[in-house]
Parts: sequence; structure tokens; C-alpha cells
Amino acid sequence: MWEKLKSICGDRRVQGAVGVLAIVLFWFSAVRLPRPPEPGLVAIYQGGKVTAEELRRYLHEYLPRCPRHLRCPLHGEEHDACTGDEECETFITCGDEHLQAHTLSVYRQAAASLVADRLIGDLVAKKKLAEKKKARHWMKHVTEEINISDLHRDWHKGKIRVEESEIKEYYERNRGKFGARTLSEVSEDIRTLLTDEKEKAFVQNYLKELRENSGVSINYALIEYPEPDEEQLRTTFFEQRDEFRRPARVEILLVEIPIGGASDSEKLAREARILLLGGASLSQVQSALAGKGAGEAAAEQKWISESEALWGDMGLGRRVPGEVTDVIDAENKALIARVEVREEPRLQPFEEIRDDLARRAMEKLRERHLKDNRNATLFTIHGEPYSLGDFMEEFEELTPWEQARYDTPKGRKELVEAMVERALIVEDASDDLRAQRNRKQIDRIRLAVLKQVLHEEDVDDKIAVTDDELREFFQKNAHYYRQPARVKISYIRVAAARSGDDEKRAKQKAEKALAELEALSAEQLAGDGFAQVAKRYSDDPEVAETGGRLAEWISESDDVLTEFFYHDFHTNVMPLERGEISPVFQMRDRFYIVFVREREEARGRSFDEVKKLVRQDLTELKHYELTAKMEADLAGKAAAKIYDYTLLDMLKEEARGQG
Repeated sequence: MWEKLKSICGDRRVQGAVGVLAIVLFWFSAVRLPRPPEPGLVAIYQGGKVTAEELRRYLHEYLPRCPRHLRCPLHGEEHDACTGDEECETFITCGDEHLQAHTLSVYRQAAASLVADRLIGDLVAKKKLAEKKKARHWMKHVTEEINISDLHRDWHKGKIRVEESEIKEYYERNRGKFGARTLSEVSEDIRTLLTDEKEKAFVQNYLKELRENSGVSINYALIEYPEPDEEQLRTTFFEQRDEFRRPARVEILLVEIPIGGASDSEKLAREARILLLGGASLSQVQSALAGKGAGEAAAEQKWISESEALWGDMGLGRRVPGEVTDVIDAENKALIARVEVREEPRLQPFEEIRDDLARRAMEKLRERHLKDNRNATLFTIHGEPYSLGDFMEEFEELTPWEQARYDTPKGRKELVEAMVERALIVEDASDDLRAQRNRKQIDRIRLAVLKQVLHEEDVDDKIAVTDDELREFFQKNAHYYRQPARVKISYIRVAAARSGDDEKRAKQKAEKALAELEALSAEQLAGDGFAQVAKRYSDDPEVAETGGRLAEWISESDDVLTEFFYHDFHTNVMPLERGEISPVFQMRDRFYIVFVREREEARGRSFDEVKKLVRQDLTELKHYELTAKMEADLAGKAAAKIYDYTLLDMLKEEARGQG
């Protein structure tokens, strides 16, 4: 909500001035503004109204809090448990952030959002969406999460406490760590450290006790998915070998120059062709285009196969390496290309596609296993069964990077253990007193869940995307759909403990492994040389067992969350060429060494390659557009009206409170 409100605020200094100016102008303009039917009324709509007090509570939930609010004497950092009349929640002067939050535009947007929530809530009730299976499932999870958080707070109030004497004792025992810093300077750091230690010990004992009293029984065999053997893979390869014939393809250095505009495209195309004939590199061509002020012109290296339109348009089937095409016109662009590498049609050998074959076969075996065993009991708690289908629902709700993490035999076992622990905690956290205490927060999130269900029914069903729209969207945004450079790797992973000495030993172990690898020839590394070293040095049994070999392609991700977690890994790996070994590098609590088995450079992708992704993006864009329209239509039908007179009065009171 705050980000939504913040987006309309603009520059902080400007908004600060607007906030102050609004108060000054109030005295001159209030008399001319329409007055509400009754005092303190912010908005009216068909069937309801919003008062100033209701808007204050709404703003209290969403506007940013000042530094003074970082820690509440009663609730710590859990501000959802605070009420608006508590001292820690009273707004105080806190500079530009406060001025930016308390402006007429922000208050007006908040009032409009509150009215929209009320109208959507009425529509949700009318449609009985709370009875839908999906809504019940989501709300079950939401309620569980809130109650678990409340249980967690109870632990800290009564069972996980750090006394001042413990802080002092730790400080005296570890004086060497703190240097010249006094006890008062490091007291909060020590409190956090001791709280973490106590919480870990408490949670371990707590879960152990819950398990002992619950009669947990787990059938791990259900999550040991079947895998194809070598004979099955080779049989599949022989029976489907026509699918593995790789078409002819060429790697080209392609120059694209828009036709029309300020520059002389025909002249620029001739000059670019001369550069290509002269053997200019990609960077030289790009520099030359930039020097001509050809801002829309572009040069790139890419692979083109005989199944793509450009193959026939440029006559690439008859070109040899070093040959330059004529200038051709295509979709308002002049195109010229030089053939860099040519590959003739060939049947890919079994060894080259074995990993992909294994992946496909495993997916089919898994689908059959899950279908046949969906209702089979995976674990029981107090005699209540949880099926393999329940497990798969949990798995499918994970983010892509979490699914990748748990999609191994070891990972699935960890996920089952987490589900068991969660079920035990939920059972312990579920009581009427806690539910009542969290009712306000649950109701707020309940509305958000039901809004999502409403959007899917009233918005998403109306979304229609044609192939022509998809192609147009792709052409406008083709640069977003480029295939980034990607690699297939093998790796060694050495765990590093928290203490400095253990970390030093782990790094020395990794460096010793690197020295052995660097002594191997390129042929040995391409064979089983790396795998043998990985088996001796990798701490992770699964990594050691496979020789560190990863079957999947690795590349930088467009997903922000995924890239946040793996950015350091990509930084160290993606610059490597095929056959190269990385230096030892650290990521969080592990040291890595990576060997690149295969590499493909970045390239543009055709519409057919990314059609599914384009459809997802365009559908999401239409979803947001239709959602905004739906909310606007609801407000229009309800004759919603917001009174700036009352909003300005609220701002005046806020300014007086800051004086």
C-alpha cells in the first residue's frame, strides 16, 4: 500500500512543500470546498461511508513509521500487535519521510483505496467467494502463519529471555572480541546473539517434545521417485533418434539498421557491409555504428538454424564462413550479416543428449508415480493422515528457486520434515484465545485473499490474447527475451563453519583441490578428472557422489529474487570459457570451485521459442489493466465521492501535532 501511495508523491522536497502549503491554503480554500453531509466524513458511496477516524486507522497500518518506532517496549519489532493509541505508535516529527507521507494526494489515494476495499468486500460476500476451495486453502495457510507468529512472540515474552546479568557475563568472557567498545555500546548486539542461541536450543527441544507426543509416522519411500536406467535411456534414444537430428545452423555477425529516421540508412548499411567484408569484429562494428550516431542500429552475434525465417531471407543455406550477405529489407530494417561458423545437419550422439533424455524420462516416471500414489499416506500426526497429494500442493506453492532447492531426494526429505514440524506447531498454536487476538490481522489478509479470488473470476476469465497481439508485444520488447549466456558446470563445494579457524581450514582444503585440478590436462578434465577430485574434496555427499556434475544449464536470471540469492555465484562462473576452472570463491558459508563443461553465448530468441513466456507477460499486463478498470467501475456505480474538505482538516490536525 505504501509503495502504491509513494508512487504518486514525486520529489520529497516538492511534496514536503506541498504538505505545508496544503495546511496554509486550507484557511483560504476550505470554505469553497464541498462540505460533507456530516462532520468528520471522508467519503460516501452507495450503501456506506468512511469517517476520518477509520481513515486514520487505515493510514496507521500502511504509512511508514519513524525511527522511534523501530522497537516497541511491549511488542519489540512486531508492530502488527500494536494499537494506534500506544506511545510507540504515535507519529512524531521525522523529517522528509513524514512530510512525504502526509500530503493531500496520499490521503486522497488512501481514501479511494479504502472505499475500493469496502466495495470489493461487498461484492465478495455477494458472490460467496469465501466458500471457494482455493479461498479456504489460502486462508488456512494465512491463519496458520499468523498464529505461528503469535506463538513465536509468546515464546519471547515468557520463555526466551536474556537477562542483563547474562549480557554482562558474555561481555566479560569475550572482552577480546570487542576491543575498546564498552558494554553499553555492544549490549544490544550481545542480546541479539544470546537470543538467537537460546531460541535455537528452545525450538529444538520444543519440536522434539512435540514429535515424541504426536506419534509421527513417515513413509519416505513415497518421495523416492523412480529413475530410468541406462538401458531405458539408450532404448529411448534409438526409438526416437529422428528427434535428435540437429538442423544445419550458422553463427552470424548480424547488423540491423532501422529504415527511415534522421540517419541515411542506405549509406549506413553500405558502410557496415564494408566493415564486415574487411573482417571487423563485433566490438569494432558496434563502435563504428555508435560513432555515426546510429542510436537505433545494433550489431550482435547469434545462431540461426534452417528452421528460422532469416535462414531463407538471407540465403544462409549456401553461405560459407567469412562470406557477407547482401543488404536486405525486413520489417522496416536493413539487415547485413557475415557468416562466422557453419554447422551441417547431424545426429546428436547419445552422450551429448543423455542428460536431457534422463530429465525427460524422469519427468514422465514422476508424473506416473504421483498420479498413482496421490492419495497414499505420506505421514500421520496423531493418526491424521497427510497424503502425497498434500505434499505436492505444498511443493507447487514454493518459488522456483525453492523448488529447485528441494527437488532432490535429500531436499524432498527435508521438505517433508519441514511440513511435519509445521503441522505440529500449527496444532500447538491453534487455540481460541490466539485466534481472537489475531482477528484484526487475519481479517485484513482475508480480504486480500478474497480479492485475488475475485480477480481470477471477474478479471482473468475476460482476458483474451491473440497471436497477433503476442507477436506485436514481442516485437516491441524483443530485447527482454534474449537468451543470456549459459553454461553447464561441474563443481566442488566445501563447507565453512562460522569460526575463523574452521573457515581458514575450509579455504585451504578448497585451494588444495584447485591445485590438483590445475595439474590436470584439458583431456583429463574433460574426462573424469574433475569428477575424481570432486569426490575426494566435496563435503556434500550428493555432490561427491555425482562428481559435482550438474545436468541443467545455468545462466543469470531475470527473476529478481533468484538473482539476489545466486548473484555472487553467477559473477564468478559466467565469465568462464568452456574448459576453464574458476578460482576458489566463497558464497555465504561455502567455498566453491567450478569447471565449465559447455558454454553458449547470449543470443536473441525467436518468437516461437519464447511464445509461452510472452503470453504470460502480456496476460499479466492485461490482468492489471482490467483490475484497475474493475475497481474504477465499482466506484463509479456506487457514486463514490471523497471530501477534500475533511482530508485537509486531517492534515491540519497532523501538522498541529508535529508543532
